[in-house]
Amino acid sequence: MLKPVKEKSSLSIMQDILLCLLVLEGMAVYYYGIRAVITALIAVATAFICDIICIRARELKPDIRDLSAIISGLTLALMLPASVPYYVIVISTSIAVLIGKHVFGGKGSEIFSGAAVGYVFSEISFPDAVLLYPRPFDNLSLSSAVDNTLYHSFSKTMINATSTTSTDFELLLGKFTGPMGTGFVILLAVMGIYLALRRSISGTVLFSQLSVFALFSYIFNGFSINAVKYDMVSGMLLFGAIFLSAVYPYLPSGRSDRIIYGIITGIFLCIFRYYALTENPIVYAVILAAPIGIAADSRRAEKQTKDASSVKNNEGETVNG
Repeated sequence: MLKPVKEKSSLSIMQDILLCLLVLEGMAVYYYGIRAVITALIAVATAFICDIICIRARELKPDIRDLSAIISGLTLALMLPASVPYYVIVISTSIAVLIGKHVFGGKGSEIFSGAAVGYVFSEISFPDAVLLYPRPFDNLSLSSAVDNTLYHSFSKTMINATSTTSTDFELLLGKFTGPMGTGFVILLAVMGIYLALRRSISGTVLFSQLSVFALFSYIFNGFSINAVKYDMVSGMLLFGAIFLSAVYPYLPSGRSDRIIYGIITGIFLCIFRYYALTENPIVYAVILAAPIGIAADSRRAEKQTKDASSVKNNEGETVNG
């Protein structure tokens, strides 16, 4: 079981992350109206109910301090379009909790981010509902299906384009087509710094993976700063790096292992973005990199056990001698 930073309790970490997600939800409401509230409530309620059902089925007592299901539901909702049908939210969130969390033993034993698992399932199963988006400030119906014209995301457009009509200011504010809560770059940057300073996420992982991706983007795109700029604001990169990749439950314990983990995640990001041409590469990079964190912790634990055993044997030999 991977441990969060010792100086901070699990509850304190979850409270910090939930606070930031609620701020992003506020921005989603600003751009998409009441429908953003409804989608978030459906996701959170589904996650909470599924979590309680699984806990009861395992004959365990629910922990009122466990906010992980609520965080998974809200995280997933922010990764989806504001126009997503409600049944897709229910199905995807159920998968996030049932498969992403409880199949592996519940809180603290997860291998993958539940929100990432739910998102990948929804993207594969309902691509038209998940990969087409309304424009910010569109008037969206509150019924499950909307009749607005939907568009490809900014990320999808920039896979084959070298420029955009969006201004830098609009990009920084997330005023472009995409998931309803993942595009506000300025706000996400502040949140990343805040959570890292609060030690609620790993700043080491966050910095190392983004540095690798930015460097590769610069080189791959012919040393173009503009290309790096577009890559860094698209594909829900900053959101995923903060809320999916740098969260402690899925990270190795050692600092050097975290640097390696961040670098590997950055490499996966590059592969999915530039060779697989994936629209949201961070989600797939996080899922592939997660077992590496588990393996690094297992290797460290084995080494510590061997070292302790060796010390004990040496002490025994000394006493006998």
